[in-house]
Amino acid sequence: MFAKLNSIRSSVHLPFLSTRRSSPSTIGFNGSATSPYSHASTSTSTIPQQQQQLPPSPVLHRHRTISTPATNFAETLRVISRQVQADQFDDVFNSFFYTDRRCENRAIFMAARFEQSLDADFIYDRRTITTTTIHSFWERVMDRLYTLNYLLYVLPPTHQTKVRYLAALDQHMGDSIIGKQMKSVCGGMETYFALYSTTLDYFGTADLDTMEQARRILEHCMTSENKLGHAERDAMYIFHGLRAGFHGRYQPKVVLDDDDLLLDAIQEAVRDNKCLTNQLSVNPFEEGACIVDSDDDDPSAYLVLS
Repeated sequence: MFAKLNSIRSSVHLPFLSTRRSSPSTIGFNGSATSPYSHASTSTSTIPQQQQQLPPSPVLHRHRTISTPATNFAETLRVISRQVQADQFDDVFNSFFYTDRRCENRAIFMAARFEQSLDADFIYDRRTITTTTIHSFWERVMDRLYTLNYLLYVLPPTHQTKVRYLAALDQHMGDSIIGKQMKSVCGGMETYFALYSTTLDYFGTADLDTMEQARRILEHCMTSENKLGHAERDAMYIFHGLRAGFHGRYQPKVVLDDDDLLLDAIQEAVRDNKCLTNQLSVNPFEEGACIVDSDDDDPSAYLVLS
């Protein structure tokens, strides 16, 4: 009976058994494994050889353009300087005169640097602040800086009202803690006269750290002015004014509420300065009494040659 079962078992063909027996993974003498379930039967030792036979791929050399903020700013100054070289900016003997346009642009420039560089919570963190108040605040700062430009650079240094006012301002700065900090340092008078006084008028208080930060901003502005030529300086004024959105939006005016005589003197200087700017060609070193119009009426001026 067992012999009969063995004969029947040997006569039955089982394909799955033959497949499994005929397809074991074999390991060759070189250590490579082959399997019918693998995607490729290539040995691992032949892969580096095939890679060496491939042609080298072309190498693309890319040159990166490096652009720094200082380079962009210098290029912008050169571009704007070509725009501002008009008659209203021309100076006699290449001297930097504070025309009315320059007094305006310089005031706008300094106010723009305040707005761009001071901490955001200086104004915007106050609870009762509105957009109208913010605009009015910066306009008043521009007015004060514009007034100070005329006071320091347009009025004659021997003007008695000017001398008295500057002495009183220096004494007033010495009476306050912030004023003492601003006194006798670069940018201190401008910060005290324009930003500190406006901050007190609008908000009632002023922070010492904020005022010192503002003074350092103006110190940097004045250092930049000294390094630039006349056209580049004009371009810098316009550049920062446009960047802050101040230039062309508001025209500064004279504001002085503690000295009526000095206010009248500055307003007169503004009128004279604007008239001087509107003239085509004016030599500030030339006196009208010294100009010789004609010598035709003087017969002795001619030499008679015999």
